[in-house]
Amino acid sequence: INAEYGKEIGVDNIKINISSEEYTNDGNDIVTTFSDEEIHAAVSFCHNNNLKCAAHCRGSDSVKKALKHGVDILYHCEYADDESIRELVAQKDKIFLAPAFGYLVRGGNDWESGKPDKKVDVTIKTYTKLFSEAPDIRVLIGGDYGFPPTPQGENAFDLEIFVTQFGLSPTHALLCGTNYGGQLMNMPVGQIKPGYFADVLLIKGNVCEDVRLLQNKENILLIMQD
Repeated sequence: INAEYGKEIGVDNIKINISSEEYTNDGNDIVTTFSDEEIHAAVSFCHNNNLKCAAHCRGSDSVKKALKHGVDILYHCEYADDESIRELVAQKDKIFLAPAFGYLVRGGNDWESGKPDKKVDVTIKTYTKLFSEAPDIRVLIGGDYGFPPTPQGENAFDLEIFVTQFGLSPTHALLCGTNYGGQLMNMPVGQIKPGYFADVLLIKGNVCEDVRLLQNKENILLIMQD
């Protein structure tokens, strides 16, 4: 029903929660909440209607089920085991990942404590391994912005922590925030090349050396949009 309504109002993506969440009644991140039949039905509806299917996946079982049924965008995946990681790598040209890491670094659901979320360390371990085994795996910045610790408009923080916590180069992190987004949306953005929109920021300083420059709006000298 929700998927039908989403199509009716013109959405591009539909997200399902294959994993639970620690603040729900069961209090367990890795509980799988969807059956194979339900995931298959959701993905089939999306793809039959030219929509992307995204999924909240924390535990290994949810990751495997999402990959089995053709989910396009997998959020989180921090508890993926070795088997799940191998499958993510094997399907890297079909999927996009989004760890929503900034929210965790800034405290997650317990943000008022001022301490990083307990899932930070396991997220670093999982994504460091993913990037080590497949440097070109498509991991996106953003996700879980619009909450008190992660206000909208501060998404560039993810670029910094992709460098400092996942060990990416600044240029690799920038790829995660530009090119891959364009690929996901099937839009001619995220690259500077003939036929693409002139969707460009002119920045004071060299972001290929220091991505933190993008977090200060005073460094934005020009916004070009075609």
